[in-house]
Amino acid sequence: MNDKTRVALELFVLSFMALFVELLIIRWMSADIRAFTIFRTFPLITCFVGLGVGFSLGSDKLFKLSTLGILALVFVMKSAEATGINLLRFISSDAWTIQDINFSSMDPKIVALQILVLLILLAGPFLVCVCIGSRLGVLFGQMKALNAYCLDLAGSIAGSLAFAFLSSLGISPATLLLIPTLVISIFICTTRKSTIEAIAVVLAIGVTFMWNVPDTERQFIQAFQPYVQARQRFWSPYYEVDLRPYMQETDGKKETFGLEVSVNHRHQQYYFRDDFPVTGLSPDAAKLLLDRREYYRMPFVLKSPRSVLILGAGTGQNIKAALDSGAQSIDAVDIDPLVLQIGKQYNTNYSNNLVHQICDDARHFIRSTHNKYDLIIFPILDSQTTVGQGSSVRTDSYVYTTGCFEQALKLLNPDGLIVLIYGEKMHWLEDRLRRSLVIAAGYEPMSIDKVGTAWGNACIFLLGDAVKEQRIKLAPGWMPETISPVPGNKPLTDDWPYLYLAPNFVDIPYWMVVSAILLLGTFLGRKLLFGKSEAHNWQMFFLGAAFLLLELHAISLLSLIYGSTWMTSATVINGILVMIMLANLFVLKFQKSLDGKQPIVYGVLIASILASYLMPGKDVLAALPDLAGTAVVTLVTLLPMCVAGVLFATAFSVTKNASRAMAFNLLGAVIGGVLEYLSNFWGIKSLELIAAGLYAISFVCICSDKTTVE
Repeated sequence: MNDKTRVALELFVLSFMALFVELLIIRWMSADIRAFTIFRTFPLITCFVGLGVGFSLGSDKLFKLSTLGILALVFVMKSAEATGINLLRFISSDAWTIQDINFSSMDPKIVALQILVLLILLAGPFLVCVCIGSRLGVLFGQMKALNAYCLDLAGSIAGSLAFAFLSSLGISPATLLLIPTLVISIFICTTRKSTIEAIAVVLAIGVTFMWNVPDTERQFIQAFQPYVQARQRFWSPYYEVDLRPYMQETDGKKETFGLEVSVNHRHQQYYFRDDFPVTGLSPDAAKLLLDRREYYRMPFVLKSPRSVLILGAGTGQNIKAALDSGAQSIDAVDIDPLVLQIGKQYNTNYSNNLVHQICDDARHFIRSTHNKYDLIIFPILDSQTTVGQGSSVRTDSYVYTTGCFEQALKLLNPDGLIVLIYGEKMHWLEDRLRRSLVIAAGYEPMSIDKVGTAWGNACIFLLGDAVKEQRIKLAPGWMPETISPVPGNKPLTDDWPYLYLAPNFVDIPYWMVVSAILLLGTFLGRKLLFGKSEAHNWQMFFLGAAFLLLELHAISLLSLIYGSTWMTSATVINGILVMIMLANLFVLKFQKSLDGKQPIVYGVLIASILASYLMPGKDVLAALPDLAGTAVVTLVTLLPMCVAGVLFATAFSVTKNASRAMAFNLLGAVIGGVLEYLSNFWGIKSLELIAAGLYAISFVCICSDKTTVE
């Protein structure tokens, strides 16, 4: 094998490993570290900082420490779980809602300590990425810029596809880490023989594969503690899932009468058999079970349906009540195939011919189905993950918007009923849901409550003809509830679907952590950022920031159209990588014709972004057939990234130092990841305008460089 082939092969393989490891880190940390469950932005931008700093070094001396970096990552993750640090929630939030916090009453030392702990947890990802990035930077310098970029893209596409496939099989990130550990070890040991590296390889593999942390988590409801069995751990495409069966001895043999499902180390749902006699249980446990049964029967007391839609069916607790009410058709929809599988294994009602188990995103199912229903139930969709990597949009965000409620109302038969249940009774959250329902329905929904039960801490809203005409009859013990408006509260829309963001709330700790990461990244990359640099390098910086915003916007919008599923996210990410690859090949083929045409490409790019921003997505979908409308919105959304790919390749083709240019681009992506948070205030579509502004700045950066512009 000649040197050129060896360099090309190594660049492809390490690019494969770089993206594979990046996705692995985000999945592992967001699942095992509660503080990062929703704030995936932190591990994402940490990986970008590490890769950017690695590219900027101009030397691959750190590459031989890659296995030590992997060992550090494993040690940090496993130690966090063993000590319980992984359960430390982010300072101003938990996995449900963002809480109001009086920062003036908080001990500054505690705040500083928590931020320090989060930064230490992020040290593992940084070390791995900086080591891999250092070698990639050297390899980029040994090839023509666009050729190196093509191989980098090809490796990234392969790494992303491989990770998506292996994750879909339920393989844990800790086990998947064996792949990059072994591959990188081979490169190190064959090119840099050293006893230290060999020992590090053995330690990294051993710790990754063998360190098993015992189950020390507290159960959610103490009344069921005597009946809980050992934890079973699985990985779904969305979560790390812990399953704990509850068993009781009856007539000399143990029977499973229920189970608890936790995701990402937090309780998500219970299932309890409705046919299990409570006489053998403790008084507290028996009362809780009886309360639950009454709670789940409540919708069917209000309405005796023939057809039922349950959105977020999970393990199927609602299904027995639906069957008992005489329903002839029950569509049970849930986004997670593993949770549905667990439900089918433990809940015999799922085997009833009248029950149709459907694995789909609730919003996507509502939009695509042609069925009509007498009763539609929105149970507690307990989302504890986001769509894509680094997005602020959660997988259930689009289920609670005015657009979703409008579509759900169209699925009701005459005199049908919608029952919406949300399990966190906060005043501002109740008011936000109420406002959204009023806009969707055109009339005031009925809010109901039942005090004095263990399950009374939930928002429950009713919609339908009986509510509109004020002829709804409540079950005994249930009563209407009046919700007073909260000043500054906003209804939920498809552009602003942030159910969990409290009104007038500025997440100061979030920005403190972000600032700390940026300061550390700036310090580590100071020679690059503050040394002698060309206008072209700063162009690459702002191109990186802008493109990441376009990517996160596309993932969020296309999740609305195709469903907030892992498949949508993986398809969009890989589709974008393929588009960039095609744009790169286009520039390679027509490079001479594109010389000096950057201003034209900039003009086309800004025009395409504005076209996407101004596109009335809902109107387009309504005016065209489903397939045509979907195609139009998809094309207009992705077009800016296609043009941006051509712009980047055109700019990168004239770079004098490929590794330095890539370092600037990656560090720019860090800024893009930070700016994505602004969509919490201005809406998802605002990301396109911010991206357009960053592209304008990148153009200004090179206006004085005649060799680049002309």
